[in-house]
Amino acid sequence: MKSEHQMRRLADLLRPGRAGGMVIPLLVALTLSSAGDPIADIRKAGQTTIENADTDATFKKQELAKKYAVALEALEKKLTSAGDLDGVVHTREERAEVLKSGNTTAYADKALVELRDKYRKSIDGIDTGITSAKAKAVEQIRKSLREQEAVLTKAGKVDDALALRKQGEQLLLEFGGGAEVGFQEDPRAVQKTALKGLEAVTLPAEKPAVKDNPFANKDRWLEGLTIPAAKQKIRQGIIIGDRAKQSWPVVIVTPGSHWDGGDSGYVEVSAGNFVTEKSRYQDVRFFTDLSCHAYFTRCLLEKCRFDKGGVWYGSEQAGKFYFKDCIVRGGTFSAKSINVVDHGFRAENTVFEDVEMPHMIFRKKQPADYLNHKWLRFVNCRFTGCTIPVSFLYLTRDCIFEKCTFVESPPPAKPDEEVVIKPFEIVVYTTACKNKAGTLPEKFKLVERPASSLQGVVIPTAAELMKLIGP
Repeated sequence: MKSEHQMRRLADLLRPGRAGGMVIPLLVALTLSSAGDPIADIRKAGQTTIENADTDATFKKQELAKKYAVALEALEKKLTSAGDLDGVVHTREERAEVLKSGNTTAYADKALVELRDKYRKSIDGIDTGITSAKAKAVEQIRKSLREQEAVLTKAGKVDDALALRKQGEQLLLEFGGGAEVGFQEDPRAVQKTALKGLEAVTLPAEKPAVKDNPFANKDRWLEGLTIPAAKQKIRQGIIIGDRAKQSWPVVIVTPGSHWDGGDSGYVEVSAGNFVTEKSRYQDVRFFTDLSCHAYFTRCLLEKCRFDKGGVWYGSEQAGKFYFKDCIVRGGTFSAKSINVVDHGFRAENTVFEDVEMPHMIFRKKQPADYLNHKWLRFVNCRFTGCTIPVSFLYLTRDCIFEKCTFVESPPPAKPDEEVVIKPFEIVVYTTACKNKAGTLPEKFKLVERPASSLQGVVIPTAAELMKLIGP
């Protein structure tokens, strides 16, 4: 419980006009006991200072959130009078989120954004204040360490002084002041990652009712439905689901369907899942947004593309695609480059013919850490006549490459973006391929073996899969 004095002080801090400044007690001096543990004394003093700063900031943010909620309530009344239903809904959700967590939504309504900017600036002011207070506390810790090192050195206890310096480096890291401390290499970085079985992908179990003529006068599907088998031209976009309306449907395409996207047809899974089996798609572009999936089983996909859609981001592999027993033929598979944040791909027993595959970016993550990842793996696949950047090969396991060209991946946009530290190895099974990959990362080993040497798995051919896909 806060004392009455602390509560009065906190109320003073939260007065209007004080949101951008922080009045935080600083660590003025540290008294080190010669009989005690110097590191423990320094740590305790630093923790007390920073805990006080954190407490003050927390209470200020809570008070600021309440004031913002009142302002949002006033905005809601104004929008209600104007008949702006979407604005009212978005404002209510913003208010609920602020009162719940102090965070905001991503809605971009002009009036809401203007009000939110003021709130965020005040929050930034609080954060700047606490950052400054912590920096001062760290500097005082560093000063106390130097003073104690000097005391030990003058006493002839050089080994003790060196030991104190080592402990002091760890202490500075604890308090965020270790910028000058040198890095030690992760001992696990020299160990190869063992290959393990991949976790199975499970398709949605829902079986929504069949809806006749779902394409008529409708470009967004908000309810689960099964689409009857048809040869369908797609002249414009089809959007599945709506996050704002809490609509996350499952859309199933009946086997035997054939969709042609022409120049502008696309399917965007904005909120939900798209499931299709034993069907054909031509010139259709597919998009999946955060936490959305598109599942293709025994499908023929000609000149189709598969990309991250929408504006939502959160967990890695945001938009996911699953291929099993499919043929992907012609064109470009996805964007020129894919990455661990936006894209999730899992392909099994699938044939890729004359496809330009994307470059893979790991965003400072180690490729070796994804060798057993459920949503970044192409397994038991056959690539024929494809152009394949070497970084895409990182995602493959037990695959056959026929008449393909391996090309060098472009240099990273930032110097440290794609530094490979952890060693790993990829085996490719090839027939008549051209290797133009150039210089490979030092820690990456590409092993090329004849396709005939692949044992223990069966890689389908396009002709075999066509029998499964059907006419």
